Amino acid sequence: MSWRQSRKYGKLLREVGIQLENEKSVRDLAKDIVSDFVKVEGRQFLKDDDREYISPYGRVVGLTKFVDYLLDSYQQQNMLTWHNDTIPSDKIWVKIGGDHGKNSLKFTLQIANIDKPNARQNTVVIAIAAVKDTHKNIERFLQGGLGDELLALQSHSWKGKLLKVFLNGDYDFLCKMYGLSGPQGTYPCLWCLMPQRAMHQPSDQCQLRSLESLLTDNKSFMQLGEGEKKDAAKFYNSA
Repeated sequence: MSWRQSRKYGKLLREVGIQLENEKSVRDLAKDIVSDFVKVEGRQFLKDDDREYISPYGRVVGLTKFVDYLLDSYQQQNMLTWHNDTIPSDKIWVKIGGDHGKNSLKFTLQIANIDKPNARQNTVVIAIAAVKDTHKNIERFLQGGLGDELLALQSHSWKGKLLKVFLNGDYDFLCKMYGLSGPQGTYPCLWCLMPQRAMHQPSDQCQLRSLESLLTDNKSFMQLGEGEKKDAAKFYNSA
């Protein structure tokens, strides 16, 4: 609920004799609650024409501690589950997602070890800025700490249970995160090198991709292809 909506409801409640705390005290309390985990700063992002501009950028800091806090809370409320051994008993599955909507790019976090992990109330925004979801802006999202914290999360454990981190989102977002030029490229698949024109004829002879091959092809694209998007297909669209 926005502060404007809160003021509106507060006025209606006062008319029937219910007095709420004043807005300043509520705002101060909100700051106290989030101050341990939330950082807001101005960061440089890029417009469609590659002009730089500064946008407010907020993110959760101390991501491993924040996940510990979430898991402790879920445990206290008896919300943790391993979904009938779908999740190994010594693992906690953490989903990191991305989405662009209502003029902002958001990174989200979900703990899969609860009953409805995809529900809106179980989805936490861990980073947000009013920017387009381009490759370069996503890269700047991850710079300045968030990327390092996501890496640290992959080797983190909670009460003896190792965290396993997954990426989720629409295919366009996944392509940008893994470094493909997009779902419409000549080689749009994240898992193999089958060209788009041949995808209507499945084959088990197709060469598989890996994180290492994506990185190798991208380095070739930057060095030999000089980063020219028109030549991305020559490097299996790792651009």
